[in-house]
Amino acid sequence: MSIAILAAAAIAEIFTALVVTAFVLVAEELEHLTVARGRSAIRDLVDFVPKTAKVRRDDQILTLPLEQVVAGDLVLVSPGEKVPVDGAVASRHSYVDQSRITGESMPAEKAEGAPAFAGSINQMGVLEIRGERVGRDTSYGSSPSWW
Repeated sequence: MSIAILAAAAIAEIFTALVVTAFVLVAEELEHLTVARGRSAIRDLVDFVPKTAKVRRDDQILTLPLEQVVAGDLVLVSPGEKVPVDGAVASRHSYVDQSRITGESMPAEKAEGAPAFAGSINQMGVLEIRGERVGRDTSYGSSPSWW
C-alpha cells in the first residue's frame, strides 16, 4: 500500500493517493473493531461459567470454588443454575439449555449417562453430574493471559 501511495504521489495523482490512504485507514479501523468485538464475545462466554460448584463429598454438600473441584466429584446443579464442569449425568433427569455451546435452539434432555457441558443452564430438575473435566479442560476452558 505504501508503494501504491508513493507511486501515485510521484506521478501527481494526489486524489488517487488520498483514496488509497483512506481505504487503508478504514480497513485498519475495521480490523481493530472486529478483533475487539471478538475478544469481548469470548470474554463474555468465559465469564458465563460459574465460579463455584455444589459438590457431594462424604455425604455432605459443599459449595467449593471451581479450582477445588476435581474430576470424579459429584456436582449438583439446581434449576436455573449453570453447569460448572463437563461430565456425565450420574442421576436424576432434567432439560438443559446448551445453546451457547452447541447452538441448539431447544433445551436438550438429560438423563443418567448423558453428557453435560460446562456453561449450559439447567432448566428443570436437580442434576447430579460426575465431573470428568474441570477448569481449563472443559468445553469452555479458561481465559488466556493475553486478554
